[in-house]
Amino acid sequence: MNKYNIPKEFEGIARYSYSMLSSYSDCSWAYYLKRFLKVEDKDNIYSLLGSLTHNILEEFKNNKTNKEDMIKDFKKGFQQVLDDGFRFDTDEEKNEKMINSYKKQISHYFNNYYELDDVFDEEFENHMWCFTKNGKHAYHGFIDYSFKQKKGKATKHYIIDYKTSTMYSKNKLFSYGRQLIMYSRYLSDQKIKLKDIYIGWDFIKYAKITCIKPKIYKIPIHETQYDKLIEFGLVKSKRSKVYNFNGYEDKEVICKRNEIGLKFRATLKAILKSECYLEKDMNTIIEEVTNSNSLDCIPANIINKYSIKMKRALVEVDLTKESYKQCEEELVDVIDKIEIALDRKKDDNDYFVFEREQIEKSDSFFCSKLCGVNHGCKYYKEYKEDNELFINQEHQSDIDELRGNKNNEEDIELDLGDLILDDIIDTKINLDDEINLEDSLNDFDDEDEIDLDDLIL
Repeated sequence: MNKYNIPKEFEGIARYSYSMLSSYSDCSWAYYLKRFLKVEDKDNIYSLLGSLTHNILEEFKNNKTNKEDMIKDFKKGFQQVLDDGFRFDTDEEKNEKMINSYKKQISHYFNNYYELDDVFDEEFENHMWCFTKNGKHAYHGFIDYSFKQKKGKATKHYIIDYKTSTMYSKNKLFSYGRQLIMYSRYLSDQKIKLKDIYIGWDFIKYAKITCIKPKIYKIPIHETQYDKLIEFGLVKSKRSKVYNFNGYEDKEVICKRNEIGLKFRATLKAILKSECYLEKDMNTIIEEVTNSNSLDCIPANIINKYSIKMKRALVEVDLTKESYKQCEEELVDVIDKIEIALDRKKDDNDYFVFEREQIEKSDSFFCSKLCGVNHGCKYYKEYKEDNELFINQEHQSDIDELRGNKNNEEDIELDLGDLILDDIIDTKINLDDEINLEDSLNDFDDEDEIDLDDLIL
């Protein structure tokens, strides 16, 4: 039996995983170090914790553990990683803060884990195989979680990838989503239409809170009308804004799981104000929700009336004929580059075909923090020598000091899949405020519409 149980129809042709293709795209020299020179690819705390979380979910989905075991196994595994010397940061105070945050976020996911409704044909870590469009090569990879659901007369096919990373911004969705688009070919080869395929991520460290909330619009007021409004006590001054209630609207708040109470408090305050709660009672409820990091403190009548629910932070990758075609072309292009390099290496018996450009400042985070073979990389050695001052200011320590019995830093949470993608995590999403999923992914903007949250901040 071969290593991957390769189906007969895929034997004898070149086979590529997404990690292999993205590894070459990230850095052809690192690809050479790992694939040919067999330089050790070292772990970091994010890859280890990401793998731990995936393994726990796999054990649960295979009915080998229960919900209580998931939480125990995570805490035990997390502690083992720390005992082995892996750290988030060189600063002790920041490291402890990040440990507490990460542990709370993942533990909250396991504590509140629920099975999706009305699913069937579930598979976890399914090894998928499919041909490239030209049929000359094969893709293969492991799908974290797949299942089906009935949607009317149609059957919807889902491919979900679990992520312990920071949530991606809008302009990174296609780049990071190419792996899932590649996996969708596995289904399309089975004559399943793209419109019946859902691909997306379950961002484990985040929760999505959904509800309906009061919808408020600004009323244009002429300068001369303010005197009457002030006289009747409707506004305090001529600088006040006047608003009009106009029904309800759907609201989605994405937040880290250890900040649920904190991030939902603005929306909750808007809801309680619309229900004419006294200031004292309103503040008591908001503080209870904030301090407990739970929605259970909200009165049941408010929960029911405003349909307040906490869900998984599922983010869909847009799967269209255009994105499907673009992804296919990009991946085949990488395959062509790899095979050209391999042919040239065979002819010249040399490694120069994998040479890369010198490392620039924009590459520094990936090369210094994420690349597992930079300890054997001549380009990184040259970069450190040429940019010693920058490295001391920005990175503070060598990568070898950040792994195992040493230190780690940078508040960017990554998992095993993130370490091999062609871009580092984008950190421009501001998680200090509520994230409205629709706004963050679609850049929605309407100057005339006023969010009630803005009125009370």
